[in-house]
Amino acid sequence: RPASPFRMSAAPPMEILPVYFDDFVTTLPSMEGKTVAVTGSTSGTGLIFAQTCAKLGAKVILLNRTSPRAQAAFDAVKAVAPDGKLMSIPCDLQSFKSVRSAAAVMIASCPEGLDVLCNNAGIASTPNLETEDGFNSEIQANHLSHFLLTAEVWPLLEKAADARGDARVVNHSSLVRNMAFMLSGGFSAKYVQPGISRLGGNDTFGRMRRYTQSKLANTLFTHALATKQSKVKAIAAHPGVAKTAIMDNTIKASGSTMDSAWLLNKAFTKFEFQSQEDGTLGILSAACLPNVDPDTLWGPAKSAPMGPAVAEPIPGDYWFQSRLASQTETLWAESLKATGAKFPF
Repeated sequence: RPASPFRMSAAPPMEILPVYFDDFVTTLPSMEGKTVAVTGSTSGTGLIFAQTCAKLGAKVILLNRTSPRAQAAFDAVKAVAPDGKLMSIPCDLQSFKSVRSAAAVMIASCPEGLDVLCNNAGIASTPNLETEDGFNSEIQANHLSHFLLTAEVWPLLEKAADARGDARVVNHSSLVRNMAFMLSGGFSAKYVQPGISRLGGNDTFGRMRRYTQSKLANTLFTHALATKQSKVKAIAAHPGVAKTAIMDNTIKASGSTMDSAWLLNKAFTKFEFQSQEDGTLGILSAACLPNVDPDTLWGPAKSAPMGPAVAEPIPGDYWFQSRLASQTETLWAESLKATGAKFPF
């Protein structure tokens, strides 16, 4: 059959082709009249998400660091939606100042409100580096800056919810979120506190602890938003094990030691991959499908590495058991303290 018009481009040799994406996008409703913002949209799931929403008629705001890759991403979205309403706003997630500046531009540019904020950007298995704000760069980029961005644009989300009856925050987590329980006993407040000396070194275990903490934080943040208010839906997603740049970087950073092999086998289920298009189904479902419930996690069922996206309740996750409420409150309080963010609840 003909290729889907939503597919980014023909796959180069050795690229994993989508299994579910082409059929899935035919089920998505029009996004005409809606405004969608997405972080980390220069490649992978973020770019596919932006292209798909633009094709569906949404006004799309790309939030990326200023770079040639950011311009290339804007051009790639424009290519599939030449008549679309597109904006590119500089946003460096390793700088709270940059996040606040981006939010201010969004508030000035979106009198209609914001229907979807997709906190998609992420980095993985990076060295233990400190940002200008004093936090680990990976924790700040993956969680703390998204926490701050969400707070800063919250009035836009409420405005869309009042005007159109639905607004959503979509946080992109990962299968490895549950490895935080295996490696660290669950969420640990030290990871969202200033200073990096207590957060492990640059060996595989140190890198994986930081990454798994950031991805668990995405899920806990979603649960916190869903339970503290009801006007804006808070939804999480995971991509399964998708062949994206972040996955490639994780594997390269792991090296080839025995501990690397053990960790990656546990995390990525013997290296079964799905395409980056299929890896985007979770965030697209959470952002675009009608009648989506808050406090759910969209992705391959039962944390499988591959498959169509389904919704599962975050409180039903086996790993949380009785710890969900306490770990959520710890994350919330420490994230407020770290970022200076202010929510109206």
